[in-house]
Amino acid sequence: MGSGALDPEKGTAGTESGEASETMRRRQAEALFAAANPYIGDAPADGRLLNAIWEVTGDPGTRGGMQLQTTTEPYGITIHFEELPDRTVMWNTAVLFLALTENCGEFGWDFEASPGDVCSWTVPLTEVSAELDADIKSYAASAEGVEELLCLLEEANPPDSSGFPASGHPSLLAASTGKTVF
Repeated sequence: MGSGALDPEKGTAGTESGEASETMRRRQAEALFAAANPYIGDAPADGRLLNAIWEVTGDPGTRGGMQLQTTTEPYGITIHFEELPDRTVMWNTAVLFLALTENCGEFGWDFEASPGDVCSWTVPLTEVSAELDADIKSYAASAEGVEELLCLLEEANPPDSSGFPASGHPSLLAASTGKTVF
């Protein structure tokens, strides 16, 4: 996958005709809008939304479950992976999940780099909105808004920080051990 692009095999980027790409993006936006979830505490709905997102962004890798944080705000979710997931897929997943889950304020993921050494990342809603210079929750009001957000994600690159390693660069893992907020 190219930097910042959604999965070309899913039809959101690539060399196909503009009209076909727009039709595919519209269908994807409708599916995502239909999977939107008002409450982070609804684990089955969270799972359906993640699956709908990964139909658009591509599969990030083998998952080992998820953990919800619904005790205090910001409410959030952490996805546990068995290996380092693709950074662009996870950035796009975070943006879409935060936008489409009404009361979600943080999206995170982690994996065990070695026994007892867990690397984790947290993406706060405020940082996503600042990075994209947009209130991403506003895009969830309609399928057309979700389609606009997909277009925005096609143009944007994930933030580049020492706490957010590029896939395939194990040397960055040591610097990113622990909870990192970018």
